[in-house]
Amino acid sequence: ELLAVQGRTLAQAAPVSLGAGFRAAAASPSGDRLFVLTDRASEVRVVDRYAGAVGATVPLPGSARDLRVDPLGRYLL
Repeated sequence: ELLAVQGRTLAQAAPVSLGAGFRAAAASPSGDRLFVLTDRASEVRVVDRYAGAVGATVPLPGSARDLRVDPLGRYLL
């Protein structure tokens, strides 16, 4: 599970179940989305901060080891 904390109140938000452990995570520059690479490493799950749930799952053509967002927030590397 992924646990989030509200920045202003430090209250814990509802946990987000990923269905597997995760290997890496990268946030969008605005912080609205969190990109999570699962242990399976063949998919990226996109967690929507406002919905508090996985919004999309993007299959990858191969195995990945890490994630990062470019400085302008245009690409997920």
